[in-house]
Amino acid sequence: MNKAELQTFIHDLFLRKEYIKWRNNLHNISENKWHSLIASLAKYACSTEALANFGKKTYSGLVFSYIKAPDFKRSEMLMVQFTISESLYHQLVWHRLEHSENI
Repeated sequence: MNKAELQTFIHDLFLRKEYIKWRNNLHNISENKWHSLIASLAKYACSTEALANFGKKTYSGLVFSYIKAPDFKRSEMLMVQFTISESLYHQLVWHRLEHSENI
């Protein structure tokens, strides 16, 4: 696994148009629970090809969770965290819900 490429991919989840359905539904996914990223992308009909290219060990273990910011009502910010099972890999992304609709 190339960590830099995976970080770029996760960053792109919040910027690229093909993932907009997933971003727009983040707040509908159970908060503060771990979810398979590849299954969640597929559920919202988003491309899984780029993630699958990292190999089964990476895509099958890559999970995410989110919590609302303390000032969520005002900021609409989510802290989304990603990790790979049985790995030291970890990445955090702050995401503002209203911005995903404009991209």
